[in-house]
Amino acid sequence: EYVVRMDSEKDRLIPLKAIVDPDVIKVHWFIDDVYVGSSENGDVFIWKASPGNFQVRAVDDSGRGASKSFVVNQFH
Repeated sequence: EYVVRMDSEKDRLIPLKAIVDPDVIKVHWFIDDVYVGSSENGDVFIWKASPGNFQVRAVDDSGRGASKSFVVNQFH
């Protein structure tokens, strides 16, 4: 679970990182099956969050992937 402050742009940024094989060049990121960007192997991808339930999926440039569900709640 992540808790974000909607009035703070900085607090809405969630870092995503995948551990992949050394031969991978890029990791492609999907939130709820929507492509949101890519990162280089070993780099962090920053996603601007909003409250809700999400499925994040990381797919490497060879088509191997993994996914994880998570919740983002708004700080009150």
